[in-house]
Amino acid sequence: MAKKKDVFDPKAILTGHSAGQARRQFAPGQVIYAQDQPADAAYYVENGLIKISSLSPSGKEAVIAIRGKGEFFGTRCLVARRTATTTALTPAPLSG
Repeated sequence: MAKKKDVFDPKAILTGHSAGQARRQFAPGQVIYAQDQPADAAYYVENGLIKISSLSPSGKEAVIAIRGKGEFFGTRCLVARRTATTTALTPAPLSG
């Protein structure tokens, strides 16, 4: 008989009811956090699409990643300043 694997279930942990957690809804085009802001949270995408981008000194945007349902973002920035801007591309409920 096959042994059942433990599977990480973010919904069991990210309830939005524990200290430091919040559920927020972002509209398309709404900035979630901006480049060079101090980091204060990591996020889990419950639904929707999130664009992570960075602006060069000359003002050109480079898209670093697109995150979707079931993915985390913002985790690396918890030890330093934000190096990118993150914007909702679609309606996006997030836990963080």
